[in-house]
Amino acid sequence: MHMIMYLPTVVPAGFCTLMINWQPGQQQQQQQQQQQQHYTPLRALVTTLEEFRAAGPAASSHLVLSAHTELAATHELVLLRGALSRANGGSGSGGVLSAPEARTVLELTRALYLDTHAHHSLVYTFNHDPGRFDFTALCELLGVPQSGGAGVNNT
Repeated sequence: MHMIMYLPTVVPAGFCTLMINWQPGQQQQQQQQQQQQHYTPLRALVTTLEEFRAAGPAASSHLVLSAHTELAATHELVLLRGALSRANGGSGSGGVLSAPEARTVLELTRALYLDTHAHHSLVYTFNHDPGRFDFTALCELLGVPQSGGAGVNNT
């Protein structure tokens, strides 16, 4: 699992780059627990790039993604759930992400990590060869205008 990925997003207040940060150690813990038939979902915290730059891993998350993999081996099915966090304003009102925007982030995350080799290669390059990562190509793939650069504008 590639642990971190940027996700450029357009929100009503402007352009925002979100950071998806999968929690380290969860995959190994999950593999151990699967053998015992106890499952812990993989978790990803989603925050803004600006907040991550300011607070690092301690940055507040606005969305928590949980990948429930207990059916992966037997049914080739992984359930992905997103929950807006209290740091986002709970239900999404007044936060960085609304409920529909959070749903879009969940779908884009799924697409980047699981859909095609082209999408997955962006995540791989970002984590293993960041000098070659093309933020412009990611924005174009996602249909996001680059008016805000790699940071956060108006959010």
